[in-house]
Amino acid sequence: MGIIFSSCQEIELAPATNIGNENAELEILPPQLDPSGRISFSNLPSFSNYLEKNIDRPVEELDLFEKNFISLRKRKILLAESNPELFRVNGGNFEEDSIIVDEFTASLVNEKRELIIDGKVVRYTAFGTWVYHDDFTARVDELLPTMTDAQMKEIYATHDFAEDPFYEIEPGIFLFGTTEQANAEMELKTVDYSNAALAPWSPNPFHFPYCNRTTNRRDPYIHPDNRWRGSVEITSQWVFDNNRRFRAKAWSTNYVTHATSGFHTKLQRRRLGIWWASEADEISVAVRGKVYFPYLLSDPNLEGLYIPIKLDPWLYNNGFRLEQTQNKASVSFGLITAQVGLTSNLNNFISSFAFCDPNKDFGQNSGSFINGSSKFCKPKWKAAKNVKIKESESCHYVKKGSFQGELQIKMKFND
Repeated sequence: MGIIFSSCQEIELAPATNIGNENAELEILPPQLDPSGRISFSNLPSFSNYLEKNIDRPVEELDLFEKNFISLRKRKILLAESNPELFRVNGGNFEEDSIIVDEFTASLVNEKRELIIDGKVVRYTAFGTWVYHDDFTARVDELLPTMTDAQMKEIYATHDFAEDPFYEIEPGIFLFGTTEQANAEMELKTVDYSNAALAPWSPNPFHFPYCNRTTNRRDPYIHPDNRWRGSVEITSQWVFDNNRRFRAKAWSTNYVTHATSGFHTKLQRRRLGIWWASEADEISVAVRGKVYFPYLLSDPNLEGLYIPIKLDPWLYNNGFRLEQTQNKASVSFGLITAQVGLTSNLNNFISSFAFCDPNKDFGQNSGSFINGSSKFCKPKWKAAKNVKIKESESCHYVKKGSFQGELQIKMKFND
């Protein structure tokens, strides 16, 4: 599903200045290339606007700033081309990343999984989303290898992210968290495929348009990879003809700055031990399911409200989705971005935002300085909400020459 957007945004190599513009924090500007070599968005609304307009574009078209910027996705491609041995230990899966689940996000961050929003470095890590000024980058590089899951769980157990979305790990280094973190770690149910239909559909699972297109099917396969940061990812694959395979993936993840969800099918061919994109004669994905989509209006009385949505194949071309490249097909139903938010406590809002001292680091509690230079005020961002999958069935189909096959994935979560 998902609304298709198109964009021909003009981008600049030199950062623009917003000094003296009282509306700068809300002005929508195109991404720029920061002197540090990271993609930079002037503010949170600009980041959200870019994602919303480009989320459905082919990732090949997101090669921002050409050779001047090397994204995480592009870096992995270059490494695979120059040194296949680095990826053979991982089964040749150069596109798979331990942190970044979707190709879109991998096209915006550098090899350290960083980008810049409102002058702050945003870094996606195995221990959540960290935000800091670039002067702290070296310290973050030292600190990350020492962090543990236990430390992160303790932070979430003791810090009220509803009151303050930013937890100060060290002076000037913040974890951007969400109150939904615990709920985001959805637990997959054990699925009984003999009677696992989604009412009010057919009593037999996976019987809907553009599903069961061939008798050459693999039984539903579930191999979840749940991460503490609020993500679930299920990947299934089928190797045929020795050097060709097709992969199916269903995921829902929250990077806190944005949340994405979707279903993906791709065909690949192995060369020099690495799996590369390959064109199919026909490739598609069809999905049905139930999801809960967050209510995004700013009415505080509706905070935490979710809208149930039923996915039916007829919503997107009768369940058939074929991209022009013919090496992948996808259905996405979730893109939620963080917002510039107002706290519910007026006194906190006035003290931490309206009268923020720009001569202090944006760690308002520490008030620390770096080499005597001024930094930024602590951002007032509301974390992105999760798209919650209640249950879903997806059929991933590929035809190449005499081969045709279908992979089926079912997700179902505890309440």
